[in-house]
Amino acid sequence: MKVLIIHNAPADPVRWRDEHLSDTSVSEAADAVASALTALGHTTFQAGIDKNPTTLLNAVQESGPDVVFNLCETIAGNSRLEAAVPYLLRWLDMPFTGNSPETLSIFIDKILSKRLIRDLGIHTPLFDAIYETSNLASWSIWPAIMKPAAEDASLGIDSGSVVKTPAAAMARFQLLAERFGTPVLIEEFIEGREINAAVLQTVKGLRIGVNEIDFSRMSVDQPHILTYESKWKEDSPDYLQTPVKAPANLPEPLNTQIRGVAGALFQQLGFQGYARVDFRIDERGQPWVLEVNPNPDLSPDAGLAKAFPEMGLDYQSAMEVILQTPLRRREAPRDHHN
Repeated sequence: MKVLIIHNAPADPVRWRDEHLSDTSVSEAADAVASALTALGHTTFQAGIDKNPTTLLNAVQESGPDVVFNLCETIAGNSRLEAAVPYLLRWLDMPFTGNSPETLSIFIDKILSKRLIRDLGIHTPLFDAIYETSNLASWSIWPAIMKPAAEDASLGIDSGSVVKTPAAAMARFQLLAERFGTPVLIEEFIEGREINAAVLQTVKGLRIGVNEIDFSRMSVDQPHILTYESKWKEDSPDYLQTPVKAPANLPEPLNTQIRGVAGALFQQLGFQGYARVDFRIDERGQPWVLEVNPNPDLSPDAGLAKAFPEMGLDYQSAMEVILQTPLRRREAPRDHHN
């Protein structure tokens, strides 16, 4: 089978320290996917997608793929354009891996997606959208965590993201608004464990693997969170102090509860292919959904891939499952989407 693997080309704007690292990681993920699929007998091509739509059009025309393996997360650094790629592929009637453009459009917006999660009756921390400093006057929950409302890859998150006073929240809002625009998400910070549930759609149903971020190496005065450096800067203290424990080996019934919530969100929100659901577990053992991430990082050392063994899969076989999913959907009767 001919497979075109696409990823976002590096962006020029630098709004956050070492912002290029997440772009580089996507390119490395594309290489890993290509290596896995080539070993399985597929013919692979790669293309970095930039702000010129003809780059994608030309790549599809020149390679003539049977399916596109979509790893694009931004267009020229703009995360809100992530859905443009699958929309264009749908226009070309080209099957592609991962989630639909509608899903990507919704879940790049952290505020909208949290409203959907809340409306499903799922526990999620209290939150608000901050457009200007005056909006903070009604916020009274401390500590809180503040994030850009429409960025991926933990951009905008560092040790200063957890704020404990109105003054700190105001300063953080001004920083994030200047770098990433508004609104800024503020939400109740849940002290406790961080759990990631990886969900993979297979022909036999959903497979779920559960990992935990190990904060035990961090000092008590540090906020126990995953920062941008935790994810992408391998020589940083944040990265070294937040290893992934895979599998998490949660006690029952918490393990069953986490898996049930992750699977229900995947199905009820219409996800396709693969996703990751991020939780915090408070001191009472109550899980809180932070966000649902469609098309998360597929690098072999990323959290999703570390969950594959718990699903009974190695990296190669998981890539084959992801590759075949849109082709099965294409063959399904009355399927009007990818």
